[in-house]
Amino acid sequence: MANIILELCTGHYIEVAQLAKLLDRNRQSIRQSYLKAMVNDKTLSLAFPQTAKTPRQAYTSEEL
Repeated sequence: MANIILELCTGHYIEVAQLAKLLDRNRQSIRQSYLKAMVNDKTLSLAFPQTAKTPRQAYTSEEL
């Protein structure tokens, strides 16, 4: 699942709501199970790093 999230986020920002819809998963589950760890290990970057809990938070990754 992390690899799919990484591919979806490559080259642009994507919000957790969009990820949830594309992956047919719960937003909270994606955030807790994948996004938090991927941001911590710098696999993903936040659109708004100063306000990590903003409802409009989006995630991106560098080109593969």
